[in-house]
Amino acid sequence: MTEKKDKDNFAAVDVGNSRIKVLIDGETISFEIKESWVEKFSSFISKIDNHYIIGISSVNEKVNAEILKILHSNEITNSLPVPELLDEQEIIDFSNVSGMGTDRKLGIAGAAAEAEPPFITVDCGTAVTVNALDEGNICLGGAIFPGLHTQIRALHEFTSALPCPEYRKTNAAAGRNTEEAILSGSLHSVAGGIIQLVRNIELQEFAGISVPVYVTGGYAEEVIPFLKGHLFPLILNKSLVSDGILFLLKNLKK
Repeated sequence: MTEKKDKDNFAAVDVGNSRIKVLIDGETISFEIKESWVEKFSSFISKIDNHYIIGISSVNEKVNAEILKILHSNEITNSLPVPELLDEQEIIDFSNVSGMGTDRKLGIAGAAAEAEPPFITVDCGTAVTVNALDEGNICLGGAIFPGLHTQIRALHEFTSALPCPEYRKTNAAAGRNTEEAILSGSLHSVAGGIIQLVRNIELQEFAGISVPVYVTGGYAEEVIPFLKGHLFPLILNKSLVSDGILFLLKNLKK
């Protein structure tokens, strides 16, 4: 990391249930939340100078509190919670929707850092979310449905005979055994759901005009080959949420 003493720099910290991702100086560093994460994260933070302003998005209050302690112990006191950043920003209008999760909003902000609207974002995680922003920077809302691993677990938990296979990459539509059939069905249903939703949003909200589709999330790389040829333009960005945090920080009201 390059030390820049003459101005503030920005970094994004995205705390999930099992992993902490830090986007700093164009590089993403990941820490698994295990017994030794505090020591590893502290060692990393000790190399950062105190001119950084850090935006933090967290779903884990306990981990978030520990991160703030680590930052303060290293004299990095310029940290801002993402809800505060979202409340203060005046670029994207979220007043048209209610109850929208932070990651959905950050994904939209991350795409806004790369392109002018309109566009659609797709986040492939525990749930799949499809979200739209119009040319006036007004969020139009979107859709939520069960993600790949959620579907696989649900089939096992709500049936008496179906197994819960570990996910592995498969291109076969017709599985030769039950596990392959579950993997194929779950993957194709996620991809098909995304394609149908994007097309309907384009039809209903954008007069049928194709708009850029940004795809992110834990298994985006598994899904995106099934979207090619159906959606265009299609952009894979695994750091869309972190990019959204940086976008909000860089556009702080002076």
